[in-house]
Amino acid sequence: MTTRARVILIEDNDDDRELTRRVIIRHGWHIDLEIAINGMEGISYLVDHPNTDMALIDVNLPLVNGFDVVARVRQVLSVKAPAMILMTTSTNPSYIQKAQKAGATEFHVKPMALQDYATLLEGLFERHLIASSWR
Repeated sequence: MTTRARVILIEDNDDDRELTRRVIIRHGWHIDLEIAINGMEGISYLVDHPNTDMALIDVNLPLVNGFDVVARVRQVLSVKAPAMILMTTSTNPSYIQKAQKAGATEFHVKPMALQDYATLLEGLFERHLIASSWR
């Protein structure tokens, strides 16, 4: 029996949510994808579901930005927090430092090309999920 990885996508953009869902389905990855459309929903989900394997978090979210999502979840869950990946379309160089300060596992600028996005997700899953849980 294949165990499915638990990933939450905290993203307010409908197109980005749909793109992520389609990439996961197209590649046949065994991932249960949960969705939160703002930072508060994301924090609530992660605190209530500490067994989540990974959080993909947009930086520019309504209510609570991605940096604060990471910082608050790290504060509550400490070392039990999942891999928390901050992503944005912005190339603002200060975001890297902000991500590190917040406690993000990784920070990435979202690629514009579909294949590049799929490659980014695959690399993240390979680094942060148990291989047998998502392949």
